[in-house]
Amino acid sequence: MTNKIRGMAALAGFFLFAAGSIFAQTPRNLSFGSQISGTLRTGEEQWFSVRPTQAGMVIVETFGDAIDTYLEAYDASRNLLTEDDDGGEGYNARIELFVNEGQTYLFKLRCLGDGGPYRLMALFETISPRSLSFGSWVSGNLRVRESQWFSVRPTQTGLVTVETTGDTDTYLEVYDSSSRLISQDDDGGEGSNARIELLVEANQTYLFKLRCYGDSSGPYRLIAGFETISPRSLSFGSWASGNLYAGESQWFSVRPTQAGLVTVETSGAVDTYLEAYDPSSKLIGEDDDSGESLNARLTVFAEAGGTYIFKLRSVGGTSGSYRIIAGFEQISAADIGQNYERSRSVPLNANSPVPVFLREPRESRWYRFDVSNPNSLLVVETRGDIDTYLLLYDERGNLIEEDDDGGEGYNARISRSLGRGTVYIEVWAYRMGRTTLHAEVWRRD
Repeated sequence: MTNKIRGMAALAGFFLFAAGSIFAQTPRNLSFGSQISGTLRTGEEQWFSVRPTQAGMVIVETFGDAIDTYLEAYDASRNLLTEDDDGGEGYNARIELFVNEGQTYLFKLRCLGDGGPYRLMALFETISPRSLSFGSWVSGNLRVRESQWFSVRPTQTGLVTVETTGDTDTYLEVYDSSSRLISQDDDGGEGSNARIELLVEANQTYLFKLRCYGDSSGPYRLIAGFETISPRSLSFGSWASGNLYAGESQWFSVRPTQAGLVTVETSGAVDTYLEAYDPSSKLIGEDDDSGESLNARLTVFAEAGGTYIFKLRSVGGTSGSYRIIAGFEQISAADIGQNYERSRSVPLNANSPVPVFLREPRESRWYRFDVSNPNSLLVVETRGDIDTYLLLYDERGNLIEEDDDGGEGYNARISRSLGRGTVYIEVWAYRMGRTTLHAEVWRRD
C-alpha cells in the first residue's frame, strides 16, 4: 500500500537536512513558476526547498510519464508534514501545502521502481478565506483543480461541523492557526459530499479548504455548525453509566497527573465508537470494535497535567444503556526516550533486545549499531503486537534497506550483509504501542 511507504531511497548528492549534524546539506532552491528537470536513479533521493514571502498555499508536483514519483514535505526542523504518491497526473506526485510567511519548507523527491527523467515545478497561491457564520449557508461553483478557502473563529470551545450538499463530489481539508493540516474528508456527508467534525478551541482561527474530488466540478452549498460541549469527568478505575441515543454524542474528559497510557472503553449492548482529542483539540485516536462484542476500546498516550477529551457515539442507529471506564498506566521517562531523530540515536547491542515505546503513529525511534567485522550479516527485527516498519542507514545517512512485514505477523525484519562501520536503525509503527527491537550479527567467512 502506498500509504505504508516511507523513505526508501539512498541519498546521492542530496543528504538529509539536519542542522548541526553530519547529515546536513543545503537542498536545491525552487523558484515559484519555474520548471526544473533532472534524473532520479533507483533508490536515490533529491531534496528541494521553498521559502515563501507570505502565507498561502505552495503546490509542488512532478510531470512526465517516465517514472513513478513520490514527494514528502517537511518543515525546517525536518518534521514530516505530508506526503503523496499519485496525486498528480498518472503516476506523478503532487503536494499542496499551507505555509507561513518567511518559513523554509523542504521537499524530498524519490521514485518508486525504476529511475528516469522527471520535471518538477513549484507554484504559490495566495489565499483570502471567506468567513463562515455558523448556521448560514453559502453557495458557489468549483472548477477542476480549483480550491476555495473559508474560515471560522469560534468564541468558545466546542464542536464545529462543516459540510457540503449537492451533486458535486467535494473534498474538505482543515488547518489550525499554526498552518497544520489537522483533518480531511472526502465522502463523510451525504452521497459524494464532504463533512468534517472538529473539536475546536475558543478564539482560534481554523481554515477550511474546499475543492472537487478528481476531475469533477460544479455548484455546491456549504454550511458550518457549532455545538458547545461540557465533558463529563472520568475518574480512573471507576465505572460511569448512561444512555446513548442514535445520532447522539456524549463527551468525557480525563486529566492525568503523570505521563502514561489512558485507556477508555465501554461495555453493554450498544455498538459504540470512541474518538480521543489531545489538549490542543487534535484528534489523536479513534476506535469502533476493539472492546468486547461491539464495544469501543481506545488507548492513547497522555502527557502529565493535560486534559484529554473523549467523544462517545453509537454506530448503525443503535441506542441503549452503556457503561464507560478509564484506566491509566504510568510510563517512565526511560520508556518514552528522546531518540526521536538520528542525532539522538542510542546504541543497540547484539543479543540485547531493547523495549521501544511509540507514543503515536509514525513516530520514529533511532538506534545505532557498530559493526566490527568487515564481513558480517546483521539481522534486525521487531517482536510485538503492533505493525512496525524498519529502515537501515549507513553512517553517512544513505538509506540502504527497509522492511514492513518481513518478520512474524506485522513485525519488520531486515537481514543485510555489511562491512565494518556504524549503521543507523529507524523504527516506527502504524499505531501507538510497544514493541521490542532485536539485533543479531554473524561473521560470514
